[in-house]
Amino acid sequence: MDTGFSYATTWEGWRSSDSVLSMHTYEFIQKWFVEHPRFLNNPLYISGISYMGLLIPVITLEVYKGNERGSEPQLNIKGYLIVNPFTDRFIDENSKLEFANRVALISDDIYEVPKTRVSVIVII
Repeated sequence: MDTGFSYATTWEGWRSSDSVLSMHTYEFIQKWFVEHPRFLNNPLYISGISYMGLLIPVITLEVYKGNERGSEPQLNIKGYLIVNPFTDRFIDENSKLEFANRVALISDDIYEVPKTRVSVIVII
């Protein structure tokens, strides 16, 4: 699913995007249920972490659209779960200092200094 180490021998195989990954994931889910039909009646929740926070809603929407189109197999989709999602680079990066203060990783004194004296803060 385009994660980890991969390679391609053609331009078509190399070309990828979040949209392509979402469609490949939906196709994988469909094929998995064709091979394992005993699970079709179970509730389906699609989940992911981190960067998948951008893709899980798209993949879930594809499942719903597939069901509406009458694609087989019909999937018993109930929802999705995203853990520690990456959603927006600016907001995600700029919320790290506030988070560190809220969970007492840094003191209030340290938290207040950059807000008045520094224009850019990056915590990795």
